[in-house]
Amino acid sequence: MKLSNNSPPVLSTNSILYIDSKGKLHRLYCPFKAVVTIDASPLKRGDIVTIEAVKVTSEWIDIYIVENRGYYYYCFRITL
Repeated sequence: MKLSNNSPPVLSTNSILYIDSKGKLHRLYCPFKAVVTIDASPLKRGDIVTIEAVKVTSEWIDIYIVENRGYYYYCFRITL
C-alpha cells in the first residue's frame, strides 16, 4: 500500500468528513471510536478501537491508523 503525499486541502491526517442522515457535511476529528467489521489481524470483528489518524493511498483509498498500523477504512464502522 503506497500512501499519497499530494492530498487536496480538504483532507487531513487528523479527521474525516462524513454526511449525516439529513445530508449535512461534518468533520470528525481523531481520535474517534470504530467497531471492527471484518477480521484484520490482529484486530477481530467486534473489537472497539480508536482511530488515531487517517492516511490516503495513492489510489485515494482511506487508511485508518490503529495502534500505529494502517487498515483500510472498510474494515470499520464508525461509532458516533
